[in-house]
Amino acid sequence: MKKIKILIALVLLFVIAGCAMESDDRYNGVPGDTDEQEEVMEVQSSVNRKIIYTVNAHISTKDLDDTYKSIMDSLNSDEWAESENLSKTTVFLTLRIKTERLDSFIDSLVDYGEVGNFNKDAKDVSLQYENNTNKIASLQAELDRLNELYEEANINEMITISTRITEVDRQLKQLTGELKQFDSLVDYSVVHLKIYEHKLEKEPSFGSSIGQAFVGGWNAVVTLLKYIVIALSAILPFMVIIVPVGGAVYFGVKYNKRKKNK
Repeated sequence: MKKIKILIALVLLFVIAGCAMESDDRYNGVPGDTDEQEEVMEVQSSVNRKIIYTVNAHISTKDLDDTYKSIMDSLNSDEWAESENLSKTTVFLTLRIKTERLDSFIDSLVDYGEVGNFNKDAKDVSLQYENNTNKIASLQAELDRLNELYEEANINEMITISTRITEVDRQLKQLTGELKQFDSLVDYSVVHLKIYEHKLEKEPSFGSSIGQAFVGGWNAVVTLLKYIVIALSAILPFMVIIVPVGGAVYFGVKYNKRKKNK
């Protein structure tokens, strides 16, 4: 009689676990009864919603080091930087900001420079959070009952019960870990910042303008002389041949004219 009771209890526990998995499918978008889905939505609308915010923004600043230090100093004691990547011209930051002051932190970014490529994403995980909470309660009740049955079971039944206890314990740890992650992401929003330096060019002074004009004129003269030298170098070989020959012809013609006149 005792064995029959234990077997019946095990069957009931597995049936309950199967129902919990079916409920999980309904929560995750598996088609089901429309009225049931509407009822779930009505219940969820009355509880505290779980929303995860993620922000991306670029900041153009004149002083990179000062901006980086100012942003880090603006974090509260319970806020932190998950990652920092610094170079001479760019800083990449991933910050965890308390969600309740996320909007004020975003508004303060304009104090550090010009804000661009801004994006704020909101993900509602209320249904999944509630579903995980209900599954944890169901699995915990099953675990308590399995522990009670284990004390009254024989060797073969102990093996079956122990296997199920291990599986339930694994599911509980996984679901509990997911809830902790949800809580962390809901309470502390993720902010990705790219900060880069953009220095404005200063207008040259009067003395600097004169110096630049003189240097430009001098460079122009040097360039002109360079091309003159190149041209003379190209013409010189022809002059070495043409001038002597031309001179010999000229004096030869002149000599012949004089000879004829005599």
